[in-house]
Formats: sequence, structure tokens, C-alpha cells
Amino acid sequence: MRIYFLCLWLLAPIAALPVLVSTPKPATAVAYPWQDLLMLEVMVTETIVLASKEDLGAAEKRIGDFEAVWQNAQTHVRPWDIRLWRLVDQAIMRAGAELRGSERSPVRAKAALSSLLAALSGRVGG
Repeated sequence: MRIYFLCLWLLAPIAALPVLVSTPKPATAVAYPWQDLLMLEVMVTETIVLASKEDLGAAEKRIGDFEAVWQNAQTHVRPWDIRLWRLVDQAIMRAGAELRGSERSPVRAKAALSSLLAALSGRVGG
């Protein structure tokens, strides 16, 4: 009897595999690949820390690094969710403008960067 249950327990995932593989995913449930977002979120978080320390020069350089990575990832990441891509792209432009503007403010820069992080995390509406 134990062998029967052991075999059943071992074979059940294999029997369910065709159902799991063939089930289509709805278009609205598509998300960015996690590994792509993780590095970008870390870069924005580092930039927020720099802005919090009022080191806007270093924050400006870091957002430049972020923009380069974002542009290089465009062909891979953009097809996953064009609406979210646009939200993030607009948030990048706002954050860059705050860090490069003539009247830079650590408070405004941090707010723009926090909005960028929220957009990357998919926590903003559109």
C-alpha cells in the first residue's frame, strides 16, 4: 500500500505537466522578467540613497548608468508590457530632469526617484 501511494505521489506531477504547460496565460497577467527588474530596482534604490545624502552629482551619474541599462534592455523588456514600459520611461525622464535641472532639490529628486521605483515595481496606475 505504501508503494502505491509513493508511486502516486511521484507520478502526479508528471501527469499534471501537460495541463500546466498547455494552459495559456492571459495577456493582462504578463509581467517583466524578474532578473531584469531586480538590477534596475537596485540601481534606483542606490540613487535614492545618494539623493537622500544630498549627493546630487553622484545621483545624477547613477541615474545616467540606469538610463543606459534601461535603453539596452528595451528590446527585451518592452514587449512584456508596453503600458508599464511607457510609465517607467516617463518616470525616468522626470527623475533625470530633477537631477539635471538648474534648480536641483534633494527632496524633489528623491520624490521623482521614488515614483520611478514605484513604476518599476508596477505599483502605479496608468
